[in-house]
Amino acid sequence: MNKYQDILKKYISGFRYAHSISVANCAMSLAMRYDVKLEDALVAGILHDIAKRNNNDEIVYLCNKNNISLSEDDLKSIPVLHSYLGAYIARNELNITNEDILNSIYNHTLGRANMSNLEKIIFVADYIEPLRKNRSNMSYIRKMAFIDINKCIVLIIESSIDHLKKVNTFIHPKMLETYEYYKNINVGQV
Repeated sequence: MNKYQDILKKYISGFRYAHSISVANCAMSLAMRYDVKLEDALVAGILHDIAKRNNNDEIVYLCNKNNISLSEDDLKSIPVLHSYLGAYIARNELNITNEDILNSIYNHTLGRANMSNLEKIIFVADYIEPLRKNRSNMSYIRKMAFIDINKCIVLIIESSIDHLKKVNTFIHPKMLETYEYYKNINVGQV
């Protein structure tokens, strides 16, 4: 882990650094449960927030400068853009070539339909890691992460949507698409 910890320290510090290490540890635990390569979970977990060093204006500027495609919905949901920029940094500055790791970084905020197991793990680990503020139902969500990761994704998105509604914030359609996809996977399951 030291190589990636050292790389991460060049990009972020403080709580964000501690959060990234915690996500990596949580991701490795989930990787053992879901038979995913530990090294991939470690790298994706550590690097998932690598672009968080920048404020929102800088993130938009860097996305535009580096020709990272942004939709109108993306521009209404600027806090998720660090994931797009993070995948760009991982590929172009850190020479990460593993597409599953890059997709896991890119999709860790909104998810997507039909995620790989690594993508699911990073999406879930980012939400449930121990340093994360407890939201309602967190204990159950954390338990479900190790029982049924697809159901866990549904619970996380429901919690996120409830939170975004309470604070009157735009809900990105991609999150809703992710929700519908995983909700329908779980239809009929106990």
